[in-house]
Amino acid sequence: MNNPKVVVLATLHGLSKHYHKMYCYPTQDTLVKLIYQRYGISISRRTLCRWLSDIEGSGLVKRVRRIRRSRYGIEFRSTLYEIPLAGYRLLQTVGVAVGGYIGYLRGLALGGRKVGGDNVDESRRHGDVVHVSGVLYDILSSLRL
Repeated sequence: MNNPKVVVLATLHGLSKHYHKMYCYPTQDTLVKLIYQRYGISISRRTLCRWLSDIEGSGLVKRVRRIRRSRYGIEFRSTLYEIPLAGYRLLQTVGVAVGGYIGYLRGLALGGRKVGGDNVDESRRHGDVVHVSGVLYDILSSLRL
């Protein structure tokens, strides 16, 4: 696995999966260390930034810069990374086990319905959509200046 896109995506997916989330927010130093530990690829933070910029431009990852207002001005926090459906499809094509992430994202795209003919009761369907919307609301509200 020497493709930079796949290495970064697989690392982000591993972190998200480890914490049972659809997103993660590691520091750049953490990503550099994990890429070295898992794949034996030694890179600088600048190279990581180029790789992240490339995969973000390709639509394989979404980055949200998290900031906070303080009395001293704006404090920069960690960046939130989320892998959209296109990113999971790429991971699946190279053999990374993505589990039910693709079906889950497809379900969200279809208005909260599960894919595959399973009927989900209305309260659970709304619960999933509200939960995801709540996460997005928290992210967006932290960006307001």
